[in-house]
Amino acid sequence: MKILAVLTGGTIGSTQWPAGVDIDPAKASKLFARFMEDYPGKVDFTVIQPLYALSETRVPNDWTRLTHAILAAEPEQYDGVIVTHGTDTLSYTAAALSYTLCHLGVPVVLTAASHPLDDRRSNGYRNFCNAIWFMKDATAPKRGVYVIFENAATHRALVHLGTRIQEATAFNDDFDSVANQPFGEMVDGHFTRFDSPLNPLKIDL
Repeated sequence: MKILAVLTGGTIGSTQWPAGVDIDPAKASKLFARFMEDYPGKVDFTVIQPLYALSETRVPNDWTRLTHAILAAEPEQYDGVIVTHGTDTLSYTAAALSYTLCHLGVPVVLTAASHPLDDRRSNGYRNFCNAIWFMKDATAPKRGVYVIFENAATHRALVHLGTRIQEATAFNDDFDSVANQPFGEMVDGHFTRFDSPLNPLKIDL
């Protein structure tokens, strides 16, 4: 399996310093190193880093840069694209990429972390793994833009459509979709689609 990994910063790529949380590009490499140690030979990653900052600093020009960087990497030669991001503006980036990358024939999955990876409370590594298993699952859509994030309140790894995800809730950074109806969830590495009239049966252009 070949995956294009796009690093943009956020808490999933940060360290807890004495003065607070701040970006640390070395943390991103730990994600891949841990995954390859746990699942050797499962995935061949190509990594790009078009921008790297905490997500509260995102501006619309960043969405343009991110789109151009993904397209320049020829994403359709991969099985999917993972974008690591911060929680503060995750919903905005997901919506933007849903429109700028809607023509791609591979899935694009954004994910993030509630806490830096070294924090035992962090869901970042589990979210990263679930993004990979979503792309690998034969029942999951093979195109479209999604967000996968494990909520602290329920410990459920929900899958959201990029155009339906709402802003993270204050203080706990949990996510929900419009009308409280996510697209599905990941359970033990497998995707389950939620049966709802709000969820499309098929992801088309």
